Amino acid sequence: MATTQQVMATTPVLNSPKDWYQWYIALENFADAKGIWDYVNPESETYKYLERRYHDERAEFRLLRDALEKLVEHLFKTVNSRYMTISLGGQSLGRDPKKIYNLLKKLRKRYAPTDDTRRHDIQRKYDNLRRVPRQSKETWIEDWIQTVEEMVELDLKTALNVLAVP
Repeated sequence: MATTQQVMATTPVLNSPKDWYQWYIALENFADAKGIWDYVNPESETYKYLERRYHDERAEFRLLRDALEKLVEHLFKTVNSRYMTISLGGQSLGRDPKKIYNLLKKLRKRYAPTDDTRRHDIQRKYDNLRRVPRQSKETWIEDWIQTVEEMVELDLKTALNVLAVP
C-alpha cells in the first residue's frame, strides 16, 4: 500500500500552465471518485442548476417546516388535550412529518367512527329529519342537504330514495 508521501509525490500539482492538463485530469478523477464531479465541473452548467435547485428546495423546506409548525399548533388547539396525551404516549411531536403522520393515524384508529357506525348515525339523522321539523326551516333544509350528501358519500341505499324531499 502506498504511503501518503508516495501518493503526494505522484499527485500532480498545479504550479504553472504546463501542469494544467495532468493536474486537471487527476482532479477530475479524484472528484469523480468522491461522487462530486458533477457539482464542481467548470465545463458544465450542472453546478448552476444544482445551486438554483438547492435554493428552491431550501425555500420549499422552510415553507414546509412553517406549515408543519402551524399544523401542530392547530392540532393542539383542536384536539382534546386528553386525546393528544393518550395518542402521543409521552413523545414530543415537534415538526417531524413522520410523528405527525403517526399521530393522525392513531387519532383516526382510536376516535374515527367506523363506516358502519357512521352509516347508522346518518340513517338515524335521516329518519329524524323525516319527522316534523323542530328547528327553523333554514336549519332543517341545511341539515337535510348535509345528510343527503353524507348518505350519497357513504353509498347508502336509502340515498337513492332521499332525493325527493318528504
